[in-house]
Amino acid sequence: MMCLISSRRSSIARLLCILCLTAASYAQASTQVYVTRDAAGNLTFSDRASADSEAHDVNELPTVPAFVPLSADRAPPTAAPVQPERYYTSLQILSPSNQENIPTGLAASLNILIDVIPALRAEDTFVVLVDGSPIASGHDNSIPINQLIRGQHLLEAVIKDANNKEILRSPAVTVYIQRHSIQNQQLQR
Repeated sequence: MMCLISSRRSSIARLLCILCLTAASYAQASTQVYVTRDAAGNLTFSDRASADSEAHDVNELPTVPAFVPLSADRAPPTAAPVQPERYYTSLQILSPSNQENIPTGLAASLNILIDVIPALRAEDTFVVLVDGSPIASGHDNSIPINQLIRGQHLLEAVIKDANNKEILRSPAVTVYIQRHSIQNQQLQR
């Protein structure tokens, strides 16, 4: 019984050896290329020899080794955390416009219209600053501001994340709030 198993293994090994040698000789033979020139001097490549052809050696194509991911024991030392890429590309106050005069009737309730590209993420918040102080916030791009006193004011929009960290700030917009004055009314009489 042992001799039968041993002879089977040796015949399988011989068969595998013959197959490998046949495949190797076929692969080497298949890379043979012949070159001929026609009457105009143009090169013609073929896998079949002709009377005036010359054998051309084909070199092996260069290859790139496969990527092997690092295992945990060969991992490189951890570097400093990479800063996340800036998500927002643009933030500006669309209304009111810079240097705009806000008449008495509109100054009571002023809507700040904010434009952000891309749209505000759910975890982020708009904060409107008036003269550097936060006065209103929200997730909508139209934020109302009530009862600004008369005079010049600097408006800015800021995007803050869930940790109240400033992500992006708009350019400042200057507005002029007009209101009636009791002193001015007495001078007009």
